[in-house]
Parts: sequence; C-alpha cells; structure tokens
Amino acid sequence: MKVGLGSRGFATPRSTDRRRRARNVRFPLGCQFPLPTHCGHSRGAPTSCMLDNDLTRLREIIAIGGDAVAIDNALVPVSAAQDPRSIEPLLLMLRDDANDHGMWSLLHAAEAYDDKTYVTAFVGALPKIASTAPGWSSILMMRVLNSETSRHELVRQLRDAPRASRVTAASVCEDINRADVRFLAKTTVVLVACK
Repeated sequence: MKVGLGSRGFATPRSTDRRRRARNVRFPLGCQFPLPTHCGHSRGAPTSCMLDNDLTRLREIIAIGGDAVAIDNALVPVSAAQDPRSIEPLLLMLRDDANDHGMWSLLHAAEAYDDKTYVTAFVGALPKIASTAPGWSSILMMRVLNSETSRHELVRQLRDAPRASRVTAASVCEDINRADVRFLAKTTVVLVACK
C-alpha cells in the first residue's frame, strides 16, 4: 500500500495507482507524495518552486541587511540546486550599499556555471545591474574581461544581444577604461561588438 497526502496534508493510504491517475496528481521521480501548488507552479516542477522560495528568502535577508554568515547560509540551498535560472536573480541581488562579503558570496555562486551559461545571464541582467549597483556592474565586467574564454563568449553574445545590453556593456567598459587604462586591450573587442 502506498502513502499520499490527504486534503489536510497528512499521510493517507493509497491502495492503487488508479486513484492517483484519476485525480491527475503527479509525483516527482523518486517521491511518493504529491507536491503542493501554493506557489503557483505546476506539480511537475518542484525545483522551480523551491528555487523561487530560496531566492525570496535570500532577498529578504539581504533587504534587512543580513551579515555575510546569514547570506551564506541562505545561499546554500540556492547553490545546491545547481539551477542556471538562479544566475540572473543572484546578480540582480548585488547592491553597492550591502555587506561586501555577502555580495562576494552571491557573485561566486553565480560564477559557478560554465562561461556560456553565466555570460548569457550576465548580458541579460547587465542593464538592471548597472542601474541598481553600478560598482558591481564594473566588478562583474572586469571579472569577465580577465578570463579569456569568458571574454570571447561575451563578445560572441553581445553581437546579437538586445540594444540595452550592448549600450550598457559599452558604457561599463568605457567607465573601466577611464579608471584603469590597462583594461583597454580587453575592452576594445567588447566595444567593437557593442556597435
């Protein structure tokens, strides 16, 4: 006999799979309980719902000025999910006025993905990051520019990127050049790709 969740969330016996199919309840692989749908996601997308909840919790901790330890603790389930959909939200949580150590944890979690995946999210988020956290937009761009493979991927993606992303990338690169001319050799290819 299988066990499922009753109408009040308590375990109730299920005698056959027929009943489950009749009620159109989907079970994730390896799980014998149906998933709640309180977050609006389909029952077949548990990681999406959990990821959204974990990201919301992380945002709340940052909003109240949580220290690096609190941010790191809230970041653990987000990182453990290894879901590339978390990259852009993590980058958008960067704030110039927040705890630096906690912000570096967000950055490192976002950078844990391959270059193509990370740069795709970075290019999409760059216009918003530049307006909400201009200091971090420069740091993120310098880190991409310092990696040859990331820089090549950035140039490749910027050629077909939306205008707002290209304009912002060019602006951030120009700011970097004004602050440190040693980046000129790395930013030139990006500036050309943004035209």
